[in-house]
Amino acid sequence: INAEYGGSDAMNDTEPLLAFEAFKCIPVIDQVYGKVECIDFYENSLYIGTSDGNLLLYNFEQASTAASGGPVYRSNLHMRLSCGTSRCPVEQLVVIGALSKLVVLCDGNVTVHNAHTLEQSTPTAPVSYTHLTLPTKRIV
Repeated sequence: INAEYGGSDAMNDTEPLLAFEAFKCIPVIDQVYGKVECIDFYENSLYIGTSDGNLLLYNFEQASTAASGGPVYRSNLHMRLSCGTSRCPVEQLVVIGALSKLVVLCDGNVTVHNAHTLEQSTPTAPVSYTHLTLPTKRIV
């Protein structure tokens, strides 16, 4: 992601625009099983919700350093879980790291899972909204 910033008069051709790289894209997973619908991460775990209703939990770790000086990661599919009897997409998911919980919206139902094992820790609760609004600020 690149961002550009100009002074108070960004349209002035005499002031150069400064560009900086806020994030760097680094490959972590070689292959994902299914079409990705939503994604979240916490520490060394990556959570993916797919279009066919699966939750994928990948663990990754830095394996080495590339010749360019950037990290090289190794990952493995730690767990795969179907979110229900239908093959509806996983619409949203969010990790609450401080509680080791994963909140999932799939097929109009909200479920809460253990973030390490994906074991469901609450009964399924139907949602009457088309989208669940989850806080974007992380609890650390």
